[in-house]
Order: sequence, then C-alpha cells, then structure tokens
Amino acid sequence: LGAKLGKLDATLIQESVDRIFSSPLLRDGLWSAYIGGPASPEVTASIILGLEKAGIPRTDPRVATAWRFYREKGGVKKLHLLFRMLLTALGAAERKSLPYLSPKFLALPKIAPVNFFNLGLARAALVPMLVWSHYGEVQDRGGEALPMDPERLRSVGLKFGHPISTLFSESRRIPFLDTLFGFATPDLEHASSVEELIHLVMTWADRLTPGNSEFWAQEAIGWMLLTTQEDGTWAGVFQATALTLLALDQARALQVDDFTAQIDRGWQGLIGWRRRLPNGQVFQQFSEGPIMESARILTAFQADGGTRRTTHDSERRLADYLVGKQIHGDGDWMYRQPRLQPGGWAYQKFNSRYPDIDDTAMVLEGLAGTNRHGEHDIREAISSGTNWMIGMQ
Repeated sequence: LGAKLGKLDATLIQESVDRIFSSPLLRDGLWSAYIGGPASPEVTASIILGLEKAGIPRTDPRVATAWRFYREKGGVKKLHLLFRMLLTALGAAERKSLPYLSPKFLALPKIAPVNFFNLGLARAALVPMLVWSHYGEVQDRGGEALPMDPERLRSVGLKFGHPISTLFSESRRIPFLDTLFGFATPDLEHASSVEELIHLVMTWADRLTPGNSEFWAQEAIGWMLLTTQEDGTWAGVFQATALTLLALDQARALQVDDFTAQIDRGWQGLIGWRRRLPNGQVFQQFSEGPIMESARILTAFQADGGTRRTTHDSERRLADYLVGKQIHGDGDWMYRQPRLQPGGWAYQKFNSRYPDIDDTAMVLEGLAGTNRHGEHDIREAISSGTNWMIGMQ
C-alpha cells in the first residue's frame, strides 16, 4: 500500500521487513493466517508480493520457499477473489482476471435481492472497490473521467437505491421489475462461484440503471468522503481504509479531483495504528479497538466485590471513557432502522458509523455494574444504549 501511494521510506520498509521475518505466523518459510495454522496461499502471496515491492527479490533465500509454494498453488489466479481484488488494486496482479464491479450497483433499490442497504459493514469495503474498478476500466481503455461534480459531494449518497426515483418504491416487488424492464431477476441462489454471483448482480445493475456509470462513481466518492472518521481512516478497519485510499488515488490519477489531503490524512491515520513491541519491533494493527477491552476490564474490576470499588480510580476513568465513546450521531445502521435513536458503541476507537451489538452489550454490562450506575450521565448512557440494542434486534 505504501509503495502504491508513494509513501514508502527506508525506516518503514526496514521495520516492516523485520516484523515479517520474525512473525509468529512464519513457519518453514511460509506464513499462516493464524498462529499454529496451516500455510495460507493468500497470506503468503500478500507478503511476498509486498516484499517484492519493498525490494526483496524472488531469489532472496528468505522467500524462495514461499515463491515456490505460491507458484505450485497456481499463482494469483487461484487465490480467493477478495485477495485478488486487493492485490490487483495494489498493482500486484492484472485487472483482467477480475469481474467488473459496476458503481451502478449503488442504484439497486432495497427490494433487490442484493443491494447497498443490506450489506452491513461490508459496504465500507465494497463502495471503494466499485470506484476503483470503474476508474480502472476507464484508465485501461484510455478514456477520460469527468471532473468531480460538486453536487455529488453534497449529495453524499442520498441517491443510492433510486435508479429511477419516480418509478420505484419499497412497496413494489421484484416481479414488477421483471415486467418493467423485460428481463428476469438473476437467480443468485444457483450461482456456482463468487465470480458468477458478482457477474450476475453487476450485469443486472447495469441493465436496470439508466445513464452512465460516472454519476454513480462520483456519488460513491461523495459517500466515502462523508464517512471519513476523526483520525482520517474509514470504518476503523484496515481493509476499508486501504481500499478507500486506493480508490481515491485511482480517481486522482484520472484528475477527477485532487484527493491528496484525504489520502495523506488517511495514510497517517493508518500508520497511527502501528505499535512497538517490547523487543523493539513495530507491527501494524488491523484495527485500533479499545472499546471491548475497556468494557471487559471494567467488568473485571467489579468482580472483587470489596470496598475497593468505591475508590478505584481506574474504574472511574474507564466508565468516563466509555460514556464518552458512546455514539450519538447518525450511522449506516439507520438504513435498516431509520427511526431508531442512536446510542450504541463500536469496537474501534474511531468508527462513528458502525456501532455493533456485541460491544454495546459489553459496555452496558460494565456500566450497569459500577457503583456509579445511578449517576445521571451513566444512567442516560445505559438507557439510550439499551434502547438502541433492543431496537436493532
């Protein structure tokens, strides 16, 4: 990612290489997805392709076994589709091996069997992939992209789900679409592979939605910029942030707009998730998620049952911290529950759009068990959090 964005420097390269070759995931020259697990073609491929970008040649003895394993497993064409997409976006694989992802997917109404609104957190990764795929195809055919329409920035995704706003409503059913457009709803249940499923959905979206894809690509960019978090990242997750940075970089290369400020800020936010181990090595976190841990520690403090609880400064600070991290603004959960008042907690430190049930339940358990549960701010947090959690069932 650093190489693609032009962000690599000698220190970053050395710290990353040191960590990779001392990782507990490395065994017999190959890398696994989890400690003690079998060698993973996807993880191993991602690492050696990244190392190659960092200047580690295929002939280096440290990666010779991994490259042989990679070739024996069929190379990039045999990797899981999501890994192929990410590696292609990073410039480590050819785009022609991937299905086209049409930004017109964002126009599919809520009555469609697959649509933007029923994806959950996955939309934070899919939307930038739609943008990247669209502008990549424009670039491959030597075309020109339109400059960013300021109206798309102001719309921030409000057009999603409305291919023809005067013809659709949530009360209409799929057979109505069949009659109106003269072709059948795709049979998604019998798709033989993920690639076929994607092809069916994207072909359907293209045929269903009038106009060109440029409008929807820019609509997606507006949504992406809207959902930027406080630290400059997206959804508090590495994959969503990396894909968004790559999509903005692709759009910038075609002069859609200058997204340099957003890319720089997102990169710095991502680098901010790195931590240094006691042995001096630096590792990149997938996500910075202190909410769940803080909630469990707060509950553990309460387990002693003694008078120590009344004066325990750490418990007091944890409760204050968790109350301060409650989400009071709008989020993507409102696509499914538009009338529900906010009040949940997310796993990540910076992720205001995706609170989740698990973390909310753990925080509520911790707050309810404190001897401060009768204080106004904690009582209000528990009430609104409980209301949100029940409303999401």
